[in-house]
Amino acid sequence: MPVALVVEDDADHRNLLVLLLERAGFRVHAVADGADALPLAQRVRPDLVVLDWRLPNLPGPEVCRRLRATPETAEVAVLMVTAWAGDSVENARQEACRAGADDFILKPVHPQEFLARVLALLRRFPPARA
Repeated sequence: MPVALVVEDDADHRNLLVLLLERAGFRVHAVADGADALPLAQRVRPDLVVLDWRLPNLPGPEVCRRLRATPETAEVAVLMVTAWAGDSVENARQEACRAGADDFILKPVHPQEFLARVLALLRRFPPARA
């Protein structure tokens, strides 16, 4: 069973992502704070991190950079989500790529697109437990 870590400070959105991933067969861990994500990621060794951009204490791009810099989490698939809109979306995409994100999706997520992107990431980064 693949493991996902959802890092999202909006409770409603976090609950939706958790539900979608659980229905897709993931064991899911979730936190609302960027700083809480790092020790949890080292402990549970997720196959996928769904990472919000705007988080308390440590923003998503910095969480992603630190995941990439840590040997235990350097290879995890990272899907960054954001509510950015307008012209700033392209800048956010570029920053997500520079931080090491593997994919980028806008909120509100559409369940089918979200799951399609998750499955595509798992094809590229198969779970180590598989």
